[in-house]
This record gives sequence, structure tokens and C-alpha cells, in this order.
Amino acid sequence: MRLRWVGGLFAAFIMLCAFSHGMDVWTLWYPDYSIQAIEKVITATISIITAVLLWPLLPHALAIPSAAEQEIKIKARTQELHNKNELLLQMKDAAIESEERFRAIIECAPEAIMIFDVDLNRIIDVNEKTELLFACSRDRLLQGGPDRFYALQQPDGMDLEESMTRHNQRALSGEEVVFLRKIFTEDGKALICEVRLVRLPDRERRLVRASFIDITERQQNEEELRRHKNQLEELVKERTLSLEVAVDQAQAANRAKSEILTNMSHELRTPLNAVIGYSETLLTGIFGPSPNPKFAEYINDIHDSGQHLLAIINDILDVSAIDAGKMELHEEFLCVRDVVEMSIRLVAPRAEAAQVAVYDEVSPDLPRLCADERRLKQILLNLLSNAVKFIPHGGTVRITAQQTLAGEMVIAVIDTGIGMDQEGIAKALSIFGQVDSGLTRSREGSGIGLPLTVGLVELHGGTLTITSKKGVGTTVTVTFPATRVETV
Repeated sequence: MRLRWVGGLFAAFIMLCAFSHGMDVWTLWYPDYSIQAIEKVITATISIITAVLLWPLLPHALAIPSAAEQEIKIKARTQELHNKNELLLQMKDAAIESEERFRAIIECAPEAIMIFDVDLNRIIDVNEKTELLFACSRDRLLQGGPDRFYALQQPDGMDLEESMTRHNQRALSGEEVVFLRKIFTEDGKALICEVRLVRLPDRERRLVRASFIDITERQQNEEELRRHKNQLEELVKERTLSLEVAVDQAQAANRAKSEILTNMSHELRTPLNAVIGYSETLLTGIFGPSPNPKFAEYINDIHDSGQHLLAIINDILDVSAIDAGKMELHEEFLCVRDVVEMSIRLVAPRAEAAQVAVYDEVSPDLPRLCADERRLKQILLNLLSNAVKFIPHGGTVRITAQQTLAGEMVIAVIDTGIGMDQEGIAKALSIFGQVDSGLTRSREGSGIGLPLTVGLVELHGGTLTITSKKGVGTTVTVTFPATRVETV
């Protein structure tokens, strides 16, 4: 606006200057200076006003570059525009390459992928696997949204529209959403798909990438597995019920066995004690000497048979008590060497009669063992008696005891007897099992001693192992846990 006024005043000033020169010529012929004075005043006024208005514009006028400078600036601006154009071309090429990479990624993906515009409710891109999964061409897929392929009844039980809205909102908020969808393909096939939604970055549109994996076969397999699982559970329930019935019956039978054994012990022990007592009385000769030596021999056989039968009855009762869990241990800390020496003294007469040497190789400085003294002595007597029983004349039996590095107490009975194979060992460990051999059958035995010994050892928390070789000998090892060994 200021420049427009300045231009008008400057034009008026020029016209007045021209008029002033004309008046100068006019006054040469007609010397009337009043009009010329007025014209001079007006011209001076306009020039002053023009000067005042032009004064602020002088710095701008002085700052106008020269033609050379203008040329340099034009060249620089031209180069700048060229660089920007090159950058735009590079960005365009990068965008094309990015689009190609994105297309290659979704095409090479193992699952079906579709790009979905939430606001337009339209599929805007798919890969080839999506066409195969939905049995539908790309053009047909891009004509609408994915909901036209969804079944109204979905596995999650939600309303379809509500379900889609909720899942899309969660995906747009940055969450990865995984759920199941039942779809119908273009050819009418029903499929169960695992769908995974993620948001795609875009400044103008709200885009979601959906990947579809057909899990119909997996669902069918899982359903089949569930059906088999239910069948197995029913079978297990039935089997458990039958086992509970069997256990109840076994417990009832065990109680009946215990009652029978208790009654048997009472019924047998009473007459046996009388037989043993009367035979001992006759052997001592309280009522006079025997009529003849044969009579004394028979009385001695009666006494030994009674003692043997009583021992068998006691062993049977002990086995029954262990099986029923009714045997109690009276535990105390014992000197193992003392119990071993006592057991050897008790078995010594039988060893001498069989011409078998028994050697005590127990160290005197062993720590004490927490055990039931009567039951520990019973364990050792059974093992020593078996060893002596199965050794030919001139054989040897050794008993050792030592503490392992782990703190366990190990007692071993080693003999040079007839030995056994694995079948014989298994038979010897069974109730009433006896190893069939000419030597063993000539010896007394009930087949209860070794199983009873195993039960007594296990009652102490220990283990019993047997290693044997026919014609070489047998080693029976009893191991008591470190918790039963006294710590110094």
C-alpha cells in the first residue's frame, strides 16, 4: 500500500516538475509569478511528502542484490531444487522396494495373510495362501470385508459383530490378539482357523494384519484325544474300583489269615510246649533211667522235632506280623560285635557237628547301631544257620561288618557252600521256597527263614542282597542306613 502511494506522489511530482518548467517559459512572455509560486509550493510539498515516505524504504533498496549475486542465488536455489527432486526420486524407489519386500514377505509366509482396513471394513491385500485357504480369487476377496466368510456361531460364543469390534480395538491399541474363527470357504467347506491380529503402521488409515492358520485337523485330533482320555478315565475309574474291591478282599483275607495264625499258634503251641516239656523231663531222667538206649533216642527225636516245629510256627507268625505291619521294633544303640559273637556262640554246636569253621571278622571299633537287639540277632542267626546248613564238611563261614564312606553299616555273611544261580536265589527269597539239591534236602528247613530275614532287615530301613555262584559259595550282604549308625 505504501509503495502505491509513493508511486502516485512520485508521478505527481514529475508532472508538477514538467509543469513548473512550462510555467518558467510562460513567464518569459507574460511575467505573472503568482501562478508559478503556487505551483512551486505544491511541487515542494509533494516532494517533501514523497521523501518522507521513501526514507524507510531506503534500507530495503540498498539491500537489493546485484545481478551477479542474483545469478549465484538462482543457481544455488536451482541446485537445491534438483537435490530435493533427487531425494524424492530415491524415496519413491525406496517406497517401491519396501512395497516389494513387504509383498515378498507376505507371499513367503507359511500362513494365509490379509490386510484389513478397519474403517472401510474392506480387505485391501491378501497373499496367495489366503486365496487357497478361502478357495477364492484375489479380486473376489478384495470386494468386501472378511466377515462375509465368518460363521455366525463362533468358537468363543460371542456375537460376531461384537467379537470383531473388540478384537480390532485390541489390535489397534498395539496388542497382539490371538483367537479362533470358524470360516466357510467359497466352495462351502467349514474350517477352524487360528487368527492372529496385529496393527500395521499407517498415518492415514487404521490397518490390521490378520494371519490365518487352518487347525481343523488339529482340532479334530484334540477332540479325538479328549474322547480317548475320557474313555481311559472311565476305564481307570472302573479299574480303581475293582482294585479297591480287591484290596478290601485282600485285607479281609489277611485279617482272616492273621486270625487263623493266631488261633493256630495257640492251638499248636500249647500241646507243643507240653510235648517239649515232657520230653525234656524224660531226657533228664527225673522219673528214672530209660528202659533201653533206643527209648532215649526216640525221646530226643521227639524233643528236637517239637523245637523245630515251634521255631517254624514262630517264623510264620513273624512273617504274618510283618506283612500286616503289626511288628514293632524295640530299638536301642547296640554293639554290633557283641551281637555277632552271641549269634556265633548259638550256632557253634551246629557248625561243629557239620565240621564247618565260623570266623568272626568284625572290627571292635565299629560305631553302635540303632536296632532291635532280638531281631538283629534273629537276622544274624538265620544267615549263619543257612550258611552252615548249605556247606559241605570242611567248609568255612566268615562274618564281617564295616562302615562305608556314606556312613552305612554293612554286615556280610560269606560262605564256601554249594552256591546258587539266579533262579535259585529268587526261589530262596520266596516264602516256603527251597533250593532243590541233594545236600539241602538232607538238611532241615522250612523255606521261611530267608524271607523273614528280608522282612526284618526292611523293617529297619535296610536292604538285603545275595550274590552267589554254584560250586563257589554265597555272600549275603545286609546294609543298614547311615541314619541308624551312631555318630561320634
